[in-house]
Amino acid sequence: IVLTHAYWHSHFHDDPGVVGRVVQVNKSPFTIVGVAPPEFRGTLVFFSPDFFVPMVNRQQVEGKNELNERGKRWVFSVMGHLKAGVTHEQAIADLNSIGADLEKSYPKEDNDLTFTLGAPSLYGHRLGAPMKAFLTGLTVLALVFFSDTIRGMGTNMDFERILPEALARFVPTGLLGILIAGLLAAFMSNFAATVNAAPPYFVNDIYKQYMNRHAGPKTYVRLSYLSSFVVVLLGVVLGWYVTSVNGIVIWIVTSLWGGYAASNILKWYWWRFNGYGYFWGMVVGMFSSTLVPVAIARISPLQVFARTHSVNLDVSLGFGVVFLFSLIGCLLGTLLSQPQDEETLKDFYRRVRPWGFWGPILRKVQQEDPSFQRNKDFWRDVFNIVIGMVWQVALVALPMYIVTWRMKHAALAAVIIAVTSLILKYTWYDHLKELEHINQYNGEPAGSAKELSSAAG
Repeated sequence: IVLTHAYWHSHFHDDPGVVGRVVQVNKSPFTIVGVAPPEFRGTLVFFSPDFFVPMVNRQQVEGKNELNERGKRWVFSVMGHLKAGVTHEQAIADLNSIGADLEKSYPKEDNDLTFTLGAPSLYGHRLGAPMKAFLTGLTVLALVFFSDTIRGMGTNMDFERILPEALARFVPTGLLGILIAGLLAAFMSNFAATVNAAPPYFVNDIYKQYMNRHAGPKTYVRLSYLSSFVVVLLGVVLGWYVTSVNGIVIWIVTSLWGGYAASNILKWYWWRFNGYGYFWGMVVGMFSSTLVPVAIARISPLQVFARTHSVNLDVSLGFGVVFLFSLIGCLLGTLLSQPQDEETLKDFYRRVRPWGFWGPILRKVQQEDPSFQRNKDFWRDVFNIVIGMVWQVALVALPMYIVTWRMKHAALAAVIIAVTSLILKYTWYDHLKELEHINQYNGEPAGSAKELSSAAG
């Protein structure tokens, strides 16, 4: 069995000793052989498993085994990497040749067996495109039929009315129940992830690190339960006083994001930035993200200006003020503490080659390795980001214009997609192979999934 990184973090508290441990899954023993990287959550969008087991163990996990029943199609996708030099067309042709052989051997069960090759998505490419089309269509219907209502709301727009009214008006009864069940499942998935994320932070990063390094496993488990309960309790208390989900969303994307933007930017672009700067930047940012909106709401001249000019002060002013306070916290926390040790900084710089203010570290790395080159692609990368944003917006807008039968706008969006795709081809895609020299430093981080897997072997 291979654990996902999230499950390893939440249930085993990042313990590298889990490799080789035997666990019970539906009363069947499985040996943990490794932990997946943090960025790998499976191959299906919206579905994040806790662990992975071999296909042949389906009997132990689910209580049934249909591998030998040729008429069954529950194995609907297989994941793999393309061999170097093999195109998508060649891979599909090879798969279809296998399908032809199976059809000859099993003409009844495997008649007209064909294969497709696509990137992992919502059930592969089977439901991904229809689901996106459905959500796009529902959004367009809401925007078209509620446009007058939305305009009438002015600056006091209530976004929370749009989705319920669109669902009740345009989705048939049977499908509406399925859709609501799906939305509730998505909510519970996010809720569970948040609740399960709290115990490792408190138990590992605070209690185990600074309070009691030698407590027994039962103590850690009890504290995990307690921290989960506290998180749920805080959520219930906050929810009791929240009157608008949209208001909370606006607060998150303006004030709260402003509170942690400085810390998460400086950690990449300034060599002197350290853990203390990150901590104090986040703390000051979180407190100011709570206090600044309250202060702005009590400044009468600003409120008069906002009503007169239809300005959202949380967006136009709150973000910048909170960001400034957080930045001050970052600088004070960093400059009033000792720098990170040079070996860690050099190791990070070799691996990531970040932009920004890394001159002292770059010079020390080049002293050890004169062939090492700094990242010189800043302006090209910034240009690609801007072009990519335009490309992404055009991709989203094109089907909406087609659905609303605004063909001139659809044609313009198609032209923009074609032009930006061509630009990205030459400024981004063709340069990907040039980045292979980044792998000149082949170290592995301590405690990585690869290391754990090797230890298991």
